[in-house]
Amino acid sequence: FFFGKMAKHGRRAESLVDLKERPALERKPSVALRPITFEAVAFSVHGVFAETRELRKTAFKATLDDYLLRRQSKYYEPFFEFEESEYVRLIAGLGTYDGIRTFLASRNITIADGKPDDTPHEETVCGLGNKADRKFHDAIEDSNSLAAPKSTLALVQNLKDKGIRVGVVCMTNNADFILKEVGARDAPDCLLDPSVADAKGLKPFPEPDYWKKVADALGTTPAKLVVVGGSIPAMQAAQKAGVALAVAVSPIKSIWSILKQSGANVAIKSFEGFDTAEHLQRWVDASNRDEDGVVANRAEILQHYRRQTMCDVKISELFSLEQEWCIVEDEYVEKLHQLKETIFCLGNGFIAMRGNFEEGFHGALGDSVPGTYMNGFYESSPIRYAEAAYGYPEKHQTMLNVTNARKLDVYISDCERDDPVGLFAGEYRAYRRVLNMQDGTVTRSFTWMDHEQREVDVQTTHLVSFENKNVAVMKYSLTPQFDGTMTFTSYVDGAVSNVITKSDPRVGSALPGPTLQVINKVQEDNGKFGAVVQRTTYSNLLLACCVQHVLQTASEHKLIPVINEQNVEVTFQVEAQSGVPITLYKYISYFNSRDITDTTQLLKEARLSAIAAAEAGLETHIKKQSDYLQKFWDQSSVTIEGDPSLQQGVRFNMFHLLQSVGRDGKTNIGAKGLSGEGYEGHYFWDTEIYIFPFFLYTMPEICRSLLEYRYSCLDHARARAKELDHKGALYPWRTIMGDEASAYFPAGTAQYHINADIIYSLKRYVEATDDMTFLLQMGAEMLFETARFWVDIGNFRASDDCFVINMVTGPDEYTALVNNNCFTNLMAQNNLQYAVEVAKKMKAEHIPDWNRLTKALNLEQSEVDEWAKAAAKMFLPYDDRLKIYLQDDSFLQKKRWDIQETPREKFPLLLNFHPLSIYRYQVCKQADLLLAEFLLGERFSIDQKRRDFEYYDGLTTHDSSLSACIFAILAAELGHHDKAYHHFAQTARMDLDNHHHNTQHGIHTACMAGTWLSLTGGFAGMRTYNGKLSFSPWLPDKWEGYSFNIVFKGSAINVSISKDTVTYKLKSGKGLSFTHRDNAVVLSTDAPSVSRSLK
Repeated sequence: FFFGKMAKHGRRAESLVDLKERPALERKPSVALRPITFEAVAFSVHGVFAETRELRKTAFKATLDDYLLRRQSKYYEPFFEFEESEYVRLIAGLGTYDGIRTFLASRNITIADGKPDDTPHEETVCGLGNKADRKFHDAIEDSNSLAAPKSTLALVQNLKDKGIRVGVVCMTNNADFILKEVGARDAPDCLLDPSVADAKGLKPFPEPDYWKKVADALGTTPAKLVVVGGSIPAMQAAQKAGVALAVAVSPIKSIWSILKQSGANVAIKSFEGFDTAEHLQRWVDASNRDEDGVVANRAEILQHYRRQTMCDVKISELFSLEQEWCIVEDEYVEKLHQLKETIFCLGNGFIAMRGNFEEGFHGALGDSVPGTYMNGFYESSPIRYAEAAYGYPEKHQTMLNVTNARKLDVYISDCERDDPVGLFAGEYRAYRRVLNMQDGTVTRSFTWMDHEQREVDVQTTHLVSFENKNVAVMKYSLTPQFDGTMTFTSYVDGAVSNVITKSDPRVGSALPGPTLQVINKVQEDNGKFGAVVQRTTYSNLLLACCVQHVLQTASEHKLIPVINEQNVEVTFQVEAQSGVPITLYKYISYFNSRDITDTTQLLKEARLSAIAAAEAGLETHIKKQSDYLQKFWDQSSVTIEGDPSLQQGVRFNMFHLLQSVGRDGKTNIGAKGLSGEGYEGHYFWDTEIYIFPFFLYTMPEICRSLLEYRYSCLDHARARAKELDHKGALYPWRTIMGDEASAYFPAGTAQYHINADIIYSLKRYVEATDDMTFLLQMGAEMLFETARFWVDIGNFRASDDCFVINMVTGPDEYTALVNNNCFTNLMAQNNLQYAVEVAKKMKAEHIPDWNRLTKALNLEQSEVDEWAKAAAKMFLPYDDRLKIYLQDDSFLQKKRWDIQETPREKFPLLLNFHPLSIYRYQVCKQADLLLAEFLLGERFSIDQKRRDFEYYDGLTTHDSSLSACIFAILAAELGHHDKAYHHFAQTARMDLDNHHHNTQHGIHTACMAGTWLSLTGGFAGMRTYNGKLSFSPWLPDKWEGYSFNIVFKGSAINVSISKDTVTYKLKSGKGLSFTHRDNAVVLSTDAPSVSRSLK
């Protein structure tokens, strides 16, 4: 063994010489595309230079299992075999003797240490260690497949070519033998193993001594050293040593997070695709930060944040505010890649595509979720309970990630390294990505350079059509600055799957694996047209994805079509000319069997749609998209003068809501929209309470579709109520097709208030639109069936004849299964009162409809009288001492949770504490009673609201993204303007700033709609109680003014607030009457504008 001795860089092991390379005369000079700031690289042997982990693990297992069996015979101890997880946790990365000691300690076994020359038969730490080493050595000798990974050798070769020194460390005494076996004995300039380290008194991993000593031997410092290892102790040692970069190499992806927590900056399977000094330097650059944390400009901010975790990054400063209608990303930060996929998602309520790069993600610092989703296209699979009970939901419903039609590989065909064009190989500059909310496109541009300094200018455009719900268009344009061959391989890829999660429902699904099967593949016109047809495994739904390709270039080219098992692909080989653009268009069409009754026509319809989209051309689609969005913004526009950041946030939220909402009566809007797989794409009460008002007062026709969806699920709701032995209908807490899909009933089925939430939105819809047709044909039936349900699950209390509703969960999921949740009782009361009101009106004014419905429902007047009695006697828990309404009967009996003393890392509570621990305390995840005091605010005095707000404000963690907007509205009404503004700012930029650290998994649609609610209901004081519109506006100190548009009873008005004046203008319709601070205002075609004092 040698240490500190520098080998000559020209001397290479045979396997390094054999690496494929051009003859020297043909090879262009290799250039460093970015300055290399590190001076040396040190590798661990095991798992990096040679994949010996399995051999070593097997040797330890054989040694320790044999010893444990002997202990069983000798001491009558139970035998538990050595497990793989124990090797990873206790032994990997440690020296042999330390590994033995750690394992024995974990089993509470104490034996003598012995001496290094103990025989393998002695039951000492050294004896067992020597036995494991002997077995390991024999296994290496017997192995015929042991070899150094080619990518590691390629990296070493590249480092040496650039004069960068290489060292090797090993925690066992056979490193020299292993390196010889794999043909890499001469690769390192120095090697350190226990035979030398022990003599020098160096402590093994996880102490930093090894890395520090190697740095010194290589003539550098730890701050200029990159280390590569495959174990937790190696990464811990690297962190302690303060190295420039720590790279963890492990084929076990499930332990990457642990390796990163232990000190790794990057975790990869191998160096495949990352085998140059420039790749290491890119990671070094991304891991640097100012020691004092000072940031002076956006470029420095980017550099400062690149080493932060997702939770520490403040995204707002990474988005330029230069264009008020755009989200602009002018620097690419790899570890934020998945987050930006959500931000730059495009959709139209039917299909949506995450902001994935067309050329894919090949980074190591971040992650990616390639995703295309169809609203309501789902898979159903059995819910598996460890202990099931009667009435538990039986099946999951999961929105599926469907066929990937955007996938594209682009190469310079004769590039020596075969690097793909993109941000993860070679170098790039002038990067820019823009979401334009006026024409509904995402564009991206950058200049890319390969390792031979050949440049390509890249421009892309992506659009998902609002005018044609089945169509999306992608444009990928290159302008090479050289002559040569370029290849484009375009895919229609059916090899897709969902994100699988078992620990956090906000992230992904519980599907067992890929469930979308390819059943047909088609290519026509020499591959220009491609299609894939797929079927779900359990729900038996079909989809067809078709792509019509159009290549535009003056350069010669040829096509190579291929049909594979899971996809179809077509390769365009182009003889590129310098300065001559090459543009590939993909016109994409998606159809599914929920829209087409005759499924034999599915592929035909999708094919015709893709071809028609191509014939129209991209510019036509952009023009139609712009026209559609202009109409949307004219109807719903919100402007803020004085805060461009919040203006950007409000528009971004409104745009994403439009992209996410179903408009066909068959679909709804999910908690994550169509931007990600969190909550499995389910629809919740979020729709009716948070999202519905935004569309009701801007695009009321969408609200009718949302109510039609609920009506289409009424039979499912009746069946669910019957299953639980109730009358009427019980709507599901979370669903896609109408069946309950919540497996946790305390925070699912028990949230019976979903019934009343739906009826609340129905009432508001009829009041705002006077759409009696919907009420009579569909709405009344939902209304009466839910009223039946409330009377059935409640009862008149014997002690005082009050109507009580027991064993329910309100909106606050930190308090479950309580009696008389005040929100639930208030909303149920509203439900019952409206049912009585509508029954009376129908009986008097719409007799045919009344007779039809009472016959169909077998409804008697006695039932209606019972509804009226229950509503009149509804119990609302109240504390006379504190003079506050109680969230539920027992709320004050619990101890208060000390939110201020709870460490930040313990939030959200639901991911850090058992539900029972949370349920025992006074603590709220979100607005509960206070939400009722906004929705039914006319029932409470201002003093009552103030007392309740002050009590519950200090108990609320705001762990739910639904919380801040309601607090903003109530704070504004009560005059707490600073608090209202703070909550509004949190709401407006919840996703752009990633406040809850999970936007990478999808947007928060309810919170986005809450932004609009906070501004109109909070700052403008807009209310629509009992069908009457009113305003009580104020202006935040930081603003010069704000304005918004609404539609009410067929008339559109603009409300504009400045420093001193409020102006109301009639934009369309016959006219409107409302109140301004209790004073009547009348707008008409004769008097379309009225101004009032703001004070």
